[in-house]
Amino acid sequence: MSHTTRRGAAHEITVRALTKEFGTGPSGRGAVLDGVDLTARPGTLTLIVGGPLTGKTTLARCLTGTYRPDGGRIGYRLGGEQVDLATAPARTVAWLRGRHIARFDEPVAAPPTVPAVTAVTRAAGCDRPSAIRTLRQLQAVDVTTCAVGRLRSRDRDAVALAAALAARRPFVVLDQPERSCPAGILAAELERIVAAGAAVVVTAAPRTELTSIATEVGELREGRLTWHTP
Repeated sequence: MSHTTRRGAAHEITVRALTKEFGTGPSGRGAVLDGVDLTARPGTLTLIVGGPLTGKTTLARCLTGTYRPDGGRIGYRLGGEQVDLATAPARTVAWLRGRHIARFDEPVAAPPTVPAVTAVTRAAGCDRPSAIRTLRQLQAVDVTTCAVGRLRSRDRDAVALAAALAARRPFVVLDQPERSCPAGILAAELERIVAAGAAVVVTAAPRTELTSIATEVGELREGRLTWHTP
């Protein structure tokens, strides 16, 4: 049975009844995510807020294929094809992650001796000027020529975020990016990406300043999402 089907042309993320367990969780039933539904459409910013240990990072990593969910569906529609990350083979997941999803949910993958700017260009598939511009926007231009392996944790996060923001991809998933970038700068970068037509999902703490630019806001609590008007 194929995990890639032909559909309409619009790119979109559709999540239905998503579950993920790690043995213990906020619901008391071991479910960190317990029946999560969401839809992220082109040119929109879907903001997921929640307190500590509510499953924000788990949700982001399921959306990017870093984690395989225990149940439900994670549909990515792209160019007339639809891939379900929940059931797709590893090769298909790697193809989608590597070519179509800009993600900030873990450190950028690069050899420790590679300069930060090179790590950004490789991960984002962008040119050097674009990588430098994005690092400068994130106030991390000082690390441009530093080897990735010698960077502090915060600077490594800035490099990973720069790679996600510099990539021109139809899907963008960022896990708590405000920890690595001033809110005003981040908001401007997100507005640029949304205006370019990307379907964007961002997780954040409850008092985030990104609410003002969000298309939809969902609150994650006890493994479930409740939607609010921004």
